[in-house]
Amino acid sequence: AAVGALLAGMRARYPKLYACAKFVPKKNGLNPLLKRLESGDADLGLDSMPPREFEWLARDARRSFNQLFLLLIAYLTLPRQLSSELLWVTRVVVEKVKTDQRTRALEVLCAGVYSPSSPLYKLIQCVDMRAAFDDVVSGAHVVGDKSYERMRMVYPYLQTAYLAAQTQTVPRQGGLGSAQAAAIGAAVATLRTLTDSAPAGAAGDNADSHSDDDDDDDELISTDLDLEGVPLLLRALNDASPSTQTTSSLLYWLIDLLYKRALGTRAALGLPRTQFLVHRATTRASVWAAMADVGRLVGSMVGLARAGVRGEALLGEVKCIEAQSTLLQSLRDASAAGLYSGDVHEQVRSLLVRHDAVLAAAATLRLRAIPPSLVERGAHTALGVLLGSPADRITERAAEVNAAMLRWRNPELLFRYCEDNLADEEMAPIVQRWMRSLFGCSAESTQDIRRRDAANARHLAAIDARVLARWYDPACPGTNSARTLFMVGEDAGSCLRVISTQGNKFNKALMGYALQSHVRALVVTDPDSNRVLARSLIRLLVRSDSLEPVVYCDPLFFHTGGFEQRLWAEIMRQAEVLRTHMAVPVVHACSTLDVAPVDTARGGYVREIKCLGYDVVWVDLLEIDGVAPYTYSEDLPWDDMLDQHRPGLLHRTHEQRTLTIAALPRADSPSAAEYVKERHGKTMWTRGEDDIDVR
Repeated sequence: AAVGALLAGMRARYPKLYACAKFVPKKNGLNPLLKRLESGDADLGLDSMPPREFEWLARDARRSFNQLFLLLIAYLTLPRQLSSELLWVTRVVVEKVKTDQRTRALEVLCAGVYSPSSPLYKLIQCVDMRAAFDDVVSGAHVVGDKSYERMRMVYPYLQTAYLAAQTQTVPRQGGLGSAQAAAIGAAVATLRTLTDSAPAGAAGDNADSHSDDDDDDDELISTDLDLEGVPLLLRALNDASPSTQTTSSLLYWLIDLLYKRALGTRAALGLPRTQFLVHRATTRASVWAAMADVGRLVGSMVGLARAGVRGEALLGEVKCIEAQSTLLQSLRDASAAGLYSGDVHEQVRSLLVRHDAVLAAAATLRLRAIPPSLVERGAHTALGVLLGSPADRITERAAEVNAAMLRWRNPELLFRYCEDNLADEEMAPIVQRWMRSLFGCSAESTQDIRRRDAANARHLAAIDARVLARWYDPACPGTNSARTLFMVGEDAGSCLRVISTQGNKFNKALMGYALQSHVRALVVTDPDSNRVLARSLIRLLVRSDSLEPVVYCDPLFFHTGGFEQRLWAEIMRQAEVLRTHMAVPVVHACSTLDVAPVDTARGGYVREIKCLGYDVVWVDLLEIDGVAPYTYSEDLPWDDMLDQHRPGLLHRTHEQRTLTIAALPRADSPSAAEYVKERHGKTMWTRGEDDIDVR
């Protein structure tokens, strides 16, 4: 009701704002309920709504209200010229940014930039953000096409950060310890060497001396600003590969770094949605400093574009800067959380002192960018800490390490994922082991872990060798690529994605996909970006009755653009080929299993449930063991009603190694036909008359 009232007020009084704000409830899934309220229907069915659905609805309503509130307050407090610019920069954010990142993205713009209380407010009054973008980008791209919208979505964040780096007022550095002062002095000398000379007007060698905080704001803002650098960078990235997600990833990378730098610890990720960035930071100056720190990394990317770096070379350099800066911040957060001790703690502390000294020196010299070589040097030390490998060994293998990063579409997500799991005693060792295999810092490869780890081998040993050979055959439909399996949540925007506000609550299950070779995926990928457009995870499991193998297919997921007939048809085609190729049952959530003898001698079993007039014999589909402590299982039709199985995140313990991934009715169950009939036509696997029966 509050969301509806806000929208009604905007529509009546501020139609231009409403034209942008009306997409907020739509993107949060509230439009159907709002239409019912507008029609006078007061009964929204809340009393009969399952608790989990009610929780989701409350979350979506709260998120929508906060987003509308941010837009309204910013719009009302800005002069007309800036309010128009605000709507221009936020419109595409409301429509395109991922759901659980949208509030944070709007906070940065509405509370962190376009607000009279923002330390960036004087700056944006002096520049025309839209004109700077249009001068470089609009001449080469049609307004409204995907490339244009992607660049427009990212642009205000990169531009304001880069401008903050160019206009930052350096606060006094009183109270520095001798080690910090010495490190800053050394960093100033290093930066001057790497950049040949400091720009005109730079401060002297003494990092302790600078002007008062506010005395020269007007002078700094009136200096010659580089307004074309960011649009030039975005255009060069798009020209290099219009279909890749490198441009979009810059938005999430910047917001993540900004929050962590501004608020000091990983607690930034758990902010209540009513506490906005500027209000929560210790001082508003910390937001300015954080924006400038991130802006100098943007400046490094701009410098590459201005130097004529293009194509794959530019994409690679930008991805490395993203990944390396994410890695350094992850190490900072882990240190703040007390996850290191002894010699490792001292090594981390020394690295962070040196890295902070570089940031302070760059601010002192008023540099627009940090030389990428310094970022890389710190990242190699951080990677050594993360992987338990000597930093000099990482540096010696720098080309190989960077090449390993660039094999990933978004290598920064590796370090985001690692950070999310560092404090988890069960996950941290397996994630580190995986990362060591990726970067060549151990004797085993990722495939060695997938196929030869003792826990994985116990599951594989339960499957006939001839079936395994067909599963591993390159002709088997689908993919077993760890890179693809790791990204399934990201591509579909599901709860398994790494970029989320839920830490590792669900995505810890990704190791159950990437590091276990009985997991594959039927996929349709974009030929240019390799992004998964549609997928179904498939697993080679064991029936609980006969202990024979069966391939179980998870529900179909589509990319954030939603269902497409051609994608569905291709997955159906692959499933039919899979059934023929594997020569074992290939089933999904709405299938039944043929009757098979129960092998009680080897522990086979079934579960017979008689309840609510139903009579079902359940056959569990088992993952006998695995190296990963967690995996994920999707909901099944009769989970709640007839104890079909336990969905969601599944936890493997020392006492309980075997996990039930799914359960299906045996074909001779009295209620088997009703089970199939109830769901027929309501899932992607049973859609329409031409659906393929993969049983």
